[in-house]
Amino acid sequence: MLAEVAAAIIGYLVVVYGMEYRSHPFEFRLGRWKGLMVGIVIGFVAIGLCVSVLAITGNYRIVGLNTHYNPWIDIISMGICVGVAEEIMMRGMLLRLVEEWLGSWGALAVSALVFGLMHLTNQDGSLWGGLAIAIEDGILAAALYFVTRSLWVCIGEHAMWNIAEGPIFGSIVSGNGKQDSWLVAQWSGPNILTGGSFGLEASIVPVILMGAAGIALMVYAQRKGLLVRPAWVRRRMKNR
Repeated sequence: MLAEVAAAIIGYLVVVYGMEYRSHPFEFRLGRWKGLMVGIVIGFVAIGLCVSVLAITGNYRIVGLNTHYNPWIDIISMGICVGVAEEIMMRGMLLRLVEEWLGSWGALAVSALVFGLMHLTNQDGSLWGGLAIAIEDGILAAALYFVTRSLWVCIGEHAMWNIAEGPIFGSIVSGNGKQDSWLVAQWSGPNILTGGSFGLEASIVPVILMGAAGIALMVYAQRKGLLVRPAWVRRRMKNR
């Protein structure tokens, strides 16, 4: 995990300074670190809302508390390391670079799909699970980036999404197998609601709720003029 984080950071620096010749990576500037807190709140609220819906419908129930669980390895590995590495690769590089060519909407489609399909190789990965992640968090994370132009927000959202989903609420995370958690939970009902062996992310609940939230943010960004048009459209407008 640490090697993956290091590789992502080095790759990002090569792109920013070696290919783009930028002196200040605005989206990842240290002075904007407070965006991390915003992302953490968004990530927790997102998972908390989905779990609440499942609890109301009787598909999720807390049956105990695991007081012996030490969460730090999971928090560091699946939370911090995954959040940093994947957001740098997906939003810090892929999304930004594709946006310069295809525009914001095109970049969202490409990055969300790649982000979702990355999870096919997980222990219990599935095509539906990958597509579900592409819709619920691929769109949401891209929209958050377009609205804020901050990697810190995206990292905070991604890290807390994983931490809340697994170590806190007791779901399998992205088809990576069962794990310990603070809350001992009982998931019941059809896989389309519980997510089955892939975990909460394969549930239709976050697909609908978070997918809708991501699209709403994109519409907001469009209306505020925060999105980038495709390169050929920009060239045509410039030549008028």
